[in-house]
Amino acid sequence: MKSREEIQQFLWEIEEKFPVNSWEINNIKIWPYLRIKLGTLMLIKHEKSFARKSQVFEFKPQNKLSKLFYFFKSYFKLTFLKKREYLFTSNYAHRALYNNELHNKFYDPITLGNINSFMYLEHNAQNYYIDNNAFTNANNTFFFEDFHYYNKIKHHLLKKFNLTNSYNLQFKGYDDFLKMLEIQDKSIKLNDLELTALESFFNKIFLYQKTYERILKKMKPKAVLEICYYSINSMALNLAARKLNIPSIEIQHGPQPTAHFAYGDWIKIPKQGYSLLPKFFWNWDKNANEVLNKWTEKQDFHKAFLNGNPWNYFFKDKEGEKNIILYSLQPFDNET
Repeated sequence: MKSREEIQQFLWEIEEKFPVNSWEINNIKIWPYLRIKLGTLMLIKHEKSFARKSQVFEFKPQNKLSKLFYFFKSYFKLTFLKKREYLFTSNYAHRALYNNELHNKFYDPITLGNINSFMYLEHNAQNYYIDNNAFTNANNTFFFEDFHYYNKIKHHLLKKFNLTNSYNLQFKGYDDFLKMLEIQDKSIKLNDLELTALESFFNKIFLYQKTYERILKKMKPKAVLEICYYSINSMALNLAARKLNIPSIEIQHGPQPTAHFAYGDWIKIPKQGYSLLPKFFWNWDKNANEVLNKWTEKQDFHKAFLNGNPWNYFFKDKEGEKNIILYSLQPFDNET
């Protein structure tokens, strides 16, 4: 099983054979995470060139005094956060240098001259960036860790004194699923799919969710926008937004063929959709929109719509009509 198409077909077979939508942690259906995780593990095994640039997401103070300072700083940032109409979340990879400024390729075309009340929330910690002053919309740019640090320390203290809540786990038939995977391909490392690993991972997601809930309750935005919904931050944001009944919108960031584990067809999607996924998918092109419509039409929550590539519109406005050839080098082979 080497191609993405073969892996996707295997994932569909799992959806048919096992009760994937009954696997829950605290009533959250976790199959989307499992499907993308398993598909990625299999892809990494067969595509040796698959690689991603490592990123620093969390800031770690060096001493107790520094920890105390950032604890209160984080608390006050959350407490005095102002109301804004839109929340845009992203990270460093979503920026591009243009005219000596780091533009957000997805959001700047939307916010520049069109929206005044908004916040950019970077998932990377601030020390990941060399020069924050080079940002466009620098005054409206904040960092998730600055808000999250308070909740993280608070949770650590509660856990230390055994005051955290235990999780409600529903995993009927999951042992059979793991045994089947082991028989299917013994070379795949299944440690990340064990229940203990899933509990640990979702413990972090739920902690992130609490921070996003506090941010959203303060901001009261009309909508939240994201890129790459299957990052840990975006999944937590989707949980928070759905709980608070705030529309979440993912803007397409690359190819979305049927063989994409995150966007290709879902065989047994629940009528109410998945809380880990955004409510809306903003697509660049007709083909991507058709791929998502194939499964969004099977349920009542998620919707896909065609709205073009914001970065293309940005350059059309700035540079006018020109014949430009864009040659893009990806960090891994893309068969689709």
